[in-house]
Amino acid sequence: MACGLVRTHHGNTERENEARGSRKSEIGDLRAIGNSLLRAVPGYHPAAVKPKDIPAVHRILDRERSRRHAPVARLAEARDEEPFRVLVTTMLSARTRDETTIVVAERLFNVVRKPADFRSLSLKKIEKLIFPIGFYHTKARHLRRLPLVLDKLFRGRIPDTMEGLCELPGVGRKVASLVLTDAFDKPAICVDAHVHRISNRAGLVKTSNPFETEMALRKTLPQRYWKTWNFLLVSFGQTVCTPLRPHCKSCPIRRFCDRRLNRESVVGSEGERNEGRRQPR
Repeated sequence: MACGLVRTHHGNTERENEARGSRKSEIGDLRAIGNSLLRAVPGYHPAAVKPKDIPAVHRILDRERSRRHAPVARLAEARDEEPFRVLVTTMLSARTRDETTIVVAERLFNVVRKPADFRSLSLKKIEKLIFPIGFYHTKARHLRRLPLVLDKLFRGRIPDTMEGLCELPGVGRKVASLVLTDAFDKPAICVDAHVHRISNRAGLVKTSNPFETEMALRKTLPQRYWKTWNFLLVSFGQTVCTPLRPHCKSCPIRRFCDRRLNRESVVGSEGERNEGRRQPR
């Protein structure tokens, strides 16, 4: 073998690998230049859900929700609108598939019908009842403490404010928001992984975490849509706008979506090279 041509375990020489890396860097630079040039074209506007599009998008998502049978719809039926059931079911659902939560919630509510019922159950019994919920050890401890905190701070009642709900063990803004909307019919925006992903993917917000998404949606989304936004986007995220392989070609809100632009209208970015090259119009 010639000096300087050290062959790697993949069969490529170091010189070939260096050349390949250089070509990737040049391609990335060209893509960045192309994107900048396209955005400078007069009349160019990125496709994205804008505030004026929200009523139409909401109608379409509601229609799709009624046509498709997403797991979240069955979960909503299982928890009903009773504050205790909504609270417990939502606590259980974190980091857990809705299909699993439905089965576990039905089993749990055959034994537990009010917060005080947790007092008579050992931690091991609660763990057994809610297995295989994600993080079931931690959630069992939270449920075991729930009646104690309710009695101490709220006279045994489920609070109906964001601040009060966040005082409960295992409850953060996401759980509290869903309890407010579904149990107490109060305006709130529950931002879970689906709402955060789709709101950003569609271009309605540009945020890096669920809290930022909630704050941005509070400014952008008309309040009449707050209570239903989570349910519609979770249903849509479970059936159409899925995390890894969204069904973009059959998406009913495709014409509004920022992801369509990212795939078709601009030259592209290195991170999306496997999702199709974008072509300037």
